[in-house]
Amino acid sequence: MSETRIFDGAHLRAYLSHPDRSKLYVTFDHRKVGARDFAVYAPSKQALKNGFAHLKITTCQNDWYLNDDTQDLQRILTGLGQRYDSVHIMGFSMGAYGGFRFAKALNATSLVAVSPQFSVDPAMVSFDHRYRADIKGLDHSMGNLLSVPHDQLRGLILTDPFHKLDFMHATMLQMVYPNMDIVRLPFGDHPAGLVLRQGGGFAQLQKQAFRNDPEALEIIHAYRAARRSSRRYWTTRRNALKTRWPALAAQAQENLDKLEAQTGNAG
Repeated sequence: MSETRIFDGAHLRAYLSHPDRSKLYVTFDHRKVGARDFAVYAPSKQALKNGFAHLKITTCQNDWYLNDDTQDLQRILTGLGQRYDSVHIMGFSMGAYGGFRFAKALNATSLVAVSPQFSVDPAMVSFDHRYRADIKGLDHSMGNLLSVPHDQLRGLILTDPFHKLDFMHATMLQMVYPNMDIVRLPFGDHPAGLVLRQGGGFAQLQKQAFRNDPEALEIIHAYRAARRSSRRYWTTRRNALKTRWPALAAQAQENLDKLEAQTGNAG
């Protein structure tokens, strides 16, 4: 297999598979609770099947790619991105933030970002306390997306509009990246694409990520199909509605009960 570790730092690594192709597909690690080491690299089979080179950027801990290797990796990516006719990025949560952070360096064509953060800097997102344990000691000056503008970037921001914190990040990102469209996946929770992934809709995410101008409609259709049999969806819906709309919450619980019964009968 044609793959190379093109960056090997103490904090960040980057792997490139089939580098001589004309299109590049880029993915990032997402946040993992307790992460303390690099993940094993495996090329994206679908990207290779669709004629892309695959670049995977990985970090050894939950640092949002902000560490002593950030600037060196950025320089490597700046040269790399110029070699391709188009550069397509997909990421989830912290990985989606990484996509925004390095989009300019990669000269990215498009980005599909699932439940991304605009920032983890308390000075910029004082409303979000979720990641405070992870971000102690980070140099947030390297993470300010306003310092790496790429206002021609096109793509989709997938988010759960009922997840208040994620939706605030999405709207802030759209102000900086006006060609990014927000795709609302109600009761998808965080990350909003997990219902899709569990329901067999991940291929639809990738299909749109492979496009120069990703479209929302097919993702929305796939999401509506996946949520019917998703315990995650019905649980999130029930919990979100139980205070203000108890009747709707009760309907969600009925669907959960039906799914449990079907699973029991299948067993």
